[in-house]
Amino acid sequence: MRMNYTKWILLCMAIASIAIAGVIRVPGGPVTGKWLSGDSVIVEAGAYVPVDGELGIEGGVGIYFEGVGRFEVEGSISVEGNALQPVNIYAVDGWRGIRLSGSAWNRMSFVNILSDFGLPRQCVELRDGGLDIRNCNFSAAENCLRVIGGELHAIENAFLTNKLYSKVVELSGMVGFPSEDCEFAPGNVFRDNFLKCDVAPLQPGDPVDPFSVTSGLWVEYCTNICMNSNEVTVRAPLTVVGVRFGNTPDFGDQSWDLDQTVVYAESFTQMAIGVLNEVNGDLDVSQMTITVRGAEGYSSSCFFAARTAYIRVNSTTTIMGSPLDIFFNTSGAGRIDANYLLKWAEAGSSLLDEDPSVPPLASSEMLTSFDNLSVNLGDSIWEENPQFAMNGTWGNWNNRVEIAAFFALTRFSPCIDRGDPDLGNDPDNTRLDIGRFYFDQTSSPVDPRPGVVGNSSMLPAYPNPFNPNTILPIEVAGPGLLKVTVWDVLGRIVWEANQPVYGAGLQNVHFKASGLASGTYIAQAEFDGQIVGNQQLSLIK
Repeated sequence: MRMNYTKWILLCMAIASIAIAGVIRVPGGPVTGKWLSGDSVIVEAGAYVPVDGELGIEGGVGIYFEGVGRFEVEGSISVEGNALQPVNIYAVDGWRGIRLSGSAWNRMSFVNILSDFGLPRQCVELRDGGLDIRNCNFSAAENCLRVIGGELHAIENAFLTNKLYSKVVELSGMVGFPSEDCEFAPGNVFRDNFLKCDVAPLQPGDPVDPFSVTSGLWVEYCTNICMNSNEVTVRAPLTVVGVRFGNTPDFGDQSWDLDQTVVYAESFTQMAIGVLNEVNGDLDVSQMTITVRGAEGYSSSCFFAARTAYIRVNSTTTIMGSPLDIFFNTSGAGRIDANYLLKWAEAGSSLLDEDPSVPPLASSEMLTSFDNLSVNLGDSIWEENPQFAMNGTWGNWNNRVEIAAFFALTRFSPCIDRGDPDLGNDPDNTRLDIGRFYFDQTSSPVDPRPGVVGNSSMLPAYPNPFNPNTILPIEVAGPGLLKVTVWDVLGRIVWEANQPVYGAGLQNVHFKASGLASGTYIAQAEFDGQIVGNQQLSLIK
């Protein structure tokens, strides 16, 4: 398949800006070797990496795939972009992505699969071996990442789809064990990722399948993944599921953990389910913020336990879009236990109602399946407005910073210090806040307020020297945007963080350097675009 003349000109302009080594045309057939920074690569249909073959791709490479067929990697591939020089991949509409089927480990860092010239049908599929994928941005119609076997490390990526019945990320039949520390240890890791499916309203002639759903994170035949600190958003017509666990594997303890996660599920025309567990296994949920918003006349559910599934919910904030929705739902012998929970119906909050004439919703009207003996609520259940900062519009966030700004707690929030004390302390050595995000009293106190900070400044990191993590304390003068950047001695950005700040005080930024080599690094802090300090860091391994 050839693209038209206009798109060809646009592609050449896009990749010419980074090209210093010329254009490389890769014909169909086996591909090995290395593509160097500045190369502009056009890959013809039928090209593949053969068994025992290796393909290395440096940062700053631009790649265009001409055909819709998959780029098969039977050997191994290493795509090593960085923040300043990512690897940008373009394709035609319907491209089926990269399939990794060899037994080797593969690596992708700072890779952008873009839709400038055509939206891929799928981005990356792993069938065997292993994949370490970090700081990547994938856009696709149906599926960004699909794992049907092998071992996975997926950390700090963004995955976006836009087609009805798509599954943003699908994890199935994975081998090995979950990572013990959810970091770099051996084992399966899926953490700190941003998933979003945003589907347009139905149009006349669109296919309607009553047995299919649109989903963010789809997990089946797996019990062995560390899944912490992810943000999952699904907005679509018909039935919507945020996170789904299905199909019992033949091995393992059949248990999952879903902690420190945001799930937002919204259906324009039918019901939405936030978290669905429909296998004979246990699901532990802690410090989650979950929202469901279904269509009028449909009953949506924050948590749904089907068959003999079991869900334990703790230190979690749940929000419904309608008083007809159900916070906890079960079918068959499914069971749910919940405690230390703040639950709220959006229509019952005067702060969330667009129409101030709508009266507050009585707590007795908030439906929870109390008549189902399989739903057990503890003593610590509060039916109150969580009082989020809500900077933005429901469901319209486009990255992790925006979703954190929306669901961050304010000093009026009843979520503060209401969590289960057995789960540990927050940064203030008090009980856990309820929900995904902490409320840091050192910067946004309930009472008393600290003295006003006159100037923003960066304080000495501790520990320093360090291995592998250190804390960068930064004093800020008020609310704003805090940015921290770390460079190596060659001036390359190796780490970057952006976070909103909601009040004056001390902000502790955690710098994790497990993937970096020993040496000297430079950290710099900016607050609202102004440099407030920099210092030298020493990583010793």
